[in-house]
Amino acid sequence: MASLKLDADSSKITSETGVSVVKSNVPEAKRVHVYVNGDEFFPGLKCVINNKNFRNYESLLNYLTEKLQPSFGAVRNIYTPVHGTKVEELKDLKNKHKYVAAGSERFKKFEPGYGEIGGKLRKPVHKTYSKIKPVVHSRVQAASKVYKSALEVITIFVFKNGDHLSPAHKFVFTKRELKNWNLLLQTIGEKVQPQSFFLRRLHTIDGFQIKGPEDLVNGRKYVAVGSCETFRKLKYGVAKESPTYQQSYLQYHNVVLS
Repeated sequence: MASLKLDADSSKITSETGVSVVKSNVPEAKRVHVYVNGDEFFPGLKCVINNKNFRNYESLLNYLTEKLQPSFGAVRNIYTPVHGTKVEELKDLKNKHKYVAAGSERFKKFEPGYGEIGGKLRKPVHKTYSKIKPVVHSRVQAASKVYKSALEVITIFVFKNGDHLSPAHKFVFTKRELKNWNLLLQTIGEKVQPQSFFLRRLHTIDGFQIKGPEDLVNGRKYVAVGSCETFRKLKYGVAKESPTYQQSYLQYHNVVLS
């Protein structure tokens, strides 16, 4: 068998017969799973990391921003999912590992952890009601939550921040859709189109920020606020039939279109 010798550039292996064999220098691709910082419902994004797709660390951050479209805006940092150790370079990423994409905020840790999202289902809990005494709740405090939990879908109406003259956009979400808060914000943002690029949060028309899907109430009105905006407290949802509304609506759109 002819012996082989390695050329100086380490890219070709040449045999004594003069036949050269190309040696691949392409690094092995790394397959990682990326979650969104603080999002307990997002199942994660599968991502293949190699020099062909990502030439530097910044290009990976831009890619994650585009794919995840998180509520906090652009992805600026990547952390390990357990201890929150910051990843500084592409070469620090390990194959078949899990990571957390975050903005400028700190790493947010929760139980049971990012690695458990979409994993094994918890064992069902068998409840016994024989020894439980009935509890009388106040209808004023608990009616909205009890009514909301019994619904298969909820309907909400969303105004664009700063535009109280245009009618609200109607959205109908199922229980399954309500589990993914980032996807819900993305759906609303595509229709409402806030002034800034990303829809960052929802507020009640009184200005209280909605923390998650569990705070939404069927039939309520909300205001969509972009990533670079502050909530503008206006008279959202004023009666359309009033002459004052009709006059203000025409004046507003004449100013916008002129």
